[in-house]
Amino acid sequence: MESLSLFNRIMFCTDFSSESAAAFNYALELSRVCKNAEIIIFHVIAEPDAHFWKTYIYEKDQLDDKARKDIELQFEQRYLSLVPDGTNVTTRIEIGNAGQQILRVVEEEKIDLLIMGRKRKKKKPGMFFGDNAKAMLQKAQCPILIIPEN
Repeated sequence: MESLSLFNRIMFCTDFSSESAAAFNYALELSRVCKNAEIIIFHVIAEPDAHFWKTYIYEKDQLDDKARKDIELQFEQRYLSLVPDGTNVTTRIEIGNAGQQILRVVEEEKIDLLIMGRKRKKKKPGMFFGDNAKAMLQKAQCPILIIPEN
């Protein structure tokens, strides 16, 4: 297949679900086809979850360190171990509202393509996307590829 230079920076958003795993395969293949575009593997720790853990288990600094280490381990086990040599991949973790953090990082990192998995939750009739995907479709300033689990 001929190399393209359509995308230089691909942000793959993960919540470590099976839907995310399916979407990661697209990020890898698009990186390869697009002259080894950089992949940024991105995860957001939801603020309410962070506050729960901060309040009940760890001091704030300990939580941030422990959460980051746990997430970095997940990055390694689920994604980085699958990346072919020579592929340009970085990881990034933020704390806050997932939609807001994704939009901020897309702008800050000058992302060319956003890739997300789509959950298979039962929705109300006529509802096709979840809250995060819907927010991205309405507000992101780059193309978005939303991948179903299968």
